[in-house]
Amino acid sequence: ILAAGQQDMKRFIAYVSIAHFGFIALGIFAFTAQAQVGAVTYMLNHSLATGMLIIVIGMVIARGGSTTISAYGGMAKLTPVLAGMFLLAGLSTLSLPGTNSFISEFLVLLGSFETQPVYTTLAAIGMVLAAVYVLWLYQRVMQGSVRGDALLGASGGPGAVETPESGAKKTVRDVSLKELGVLAPLVVLVIGLGFYPKPALDVVTPVVDQTVSIVSITEGSHE
Repeated sequence: ILAAGQQDMKRFIAYVSIAHFGFIALGIFAFTAQAQVGAVTYMLNHSLATGMLIIVIGMVIARGGSTTISAYGGMAKLTPVLAGMFLLAGLSTLSLPGTNSFISEFLVLLGSFETQPVYTTLAAIGMVLAAVYVLWLYQRVMQGSVRGDALLGASGGPGAVETPESGAKKTVRDVSLKELGVLAPLVVLVIGLGFYPKPALDVVTPVVDQTVSIVSITEGSHE
């Protein structure tokens, strides 16, 4: 809810990150092995999803010169590749099936419901709210008509459009090869772990099982 009310993109990322830590805490303190596997993998997936979102939004700010959300609009028309990266990062942060965060969030909810049904239900509602505020940010920044002084002052490669304010041709540079080189590994991990999370789970599960056996945490449905 607090994330949805932010007008600054950096503050928005901060609140999104805090929401992720809420899921991690739920998984840890549910005291089931399944939830703890989800919590540990969530730490990895959080770093990938939020890290990619930070990088992409940094690229947006570098082109527009402002952190204010209302200073942007219609960037998908000028920078389609950047818009696609923005959407993928956003979908990963809201744990869409097929992205890396889905399996960890699913395990947290499934494992936590056994011991904390009320908090798990509230967390599930939070997932819906997350989808709303992430897609709302994408819609405001990337969709609609091109607007804002920040975009009008940007310059770069191909993608010139005629702005309604001045009628002049302005250009905004799309993702460069160097920037694509930074984003490509994250894209591979976000999609790869979304469809095949087994490598991460194979590393995390034995460690969690060992911890469970030491502190006698109820394993629940993880077995």
